[in-house]
Amino acid sequence: MNINKTKSFLSLITVFVLCIEAQAFSLLSQKWNTGLNTAQPMYNNLGTPGGASWSIMPPGLRFSPNSLSSASVTSDFGLLLGGPTTIEEITAISWAINTWSVACGFNNLGLVIDGNSNAGASEALFGHIGDIRIGAINGFPIGTQARSWGPSTQALTGTIGGDIHFNNEITWVDDPFAAPGSGVYDFHTSALHEVGHALGLGHSTDVNSVMRLGYNGANRTLSEDDINGIRTVYGAPVPEPITSLIGVAGIAFAAFIKRKNSKTKTA
Repeated sequence: MNINKTKSFLSLITVFVLCIEAQAFSLLSQKWNTGLNTAQPMYNNLGTPGGASWSIMPPGLRFSPNSLSSASVTSDFGLLLGGPTTIEEITAISWAINTWSVACGFNNLGLVIDGNSNAGASEALFGHIGDIRIGAINGFPIGTQARSWGPSTQALTGTIGGDIHFNNEITWVDDPFAAPGSGVYDFHTSALHEVGHALGLGHSTDVNSVMRLGYNGANRTLSEDDINGIRTVYGAPVPEPITSLIGVAGIAFAAFIKRKNSKTKTA
């Protein structure tokens, strides 16, 4: 190998190493496919669009005996931020899902009426409605704000996949300036973090990432690493239909002007 080829090879190796070092995000094993109740392995499916629905679990539900052995019971989701309705909590969850979806090719299929089955119940018992089931549950280890599972279906690793449970025994607030160690936790920040897991992202080593391990105070903004991670899973954002139509119309208009100018010059 001559000197020039050796230098080129070393340059490629250097770029490759730098790219690895720059990637702070991590991925889980599965992601959502397109359509309701569809998930697929990450392997060979990175960068492709996906979508999922979501629902709010009503109070009084437990874990299915076939999924987890736990005495945890869901409570009124609307009480996390003080009640008396779930409007605040649902608004926060919707915001978190949309924040991720506008950054990539994930399609938020919307809020649906929950299947009203225990967490992890079979598809026959509607444990998959919505794809991402979200609830307020007790029985967390000390210091844990929430827990979530990566995307899945019964055919893969069970309907518990994608679900998010918030600890109903801590104090949640709607405060974009909530500081770490204050004894209160910003619900939006936790929702954004847990939804990231529910879409297929693991933890990140980037200190600015919302997917950073542990609660470090309010953080309602996706970092560059977060965006790179979610786009690795679902690809770049898919243009809205109206945007696509405007783009097509613009191209057509430009072509028309070009033809018109061309005819004028010929004449």
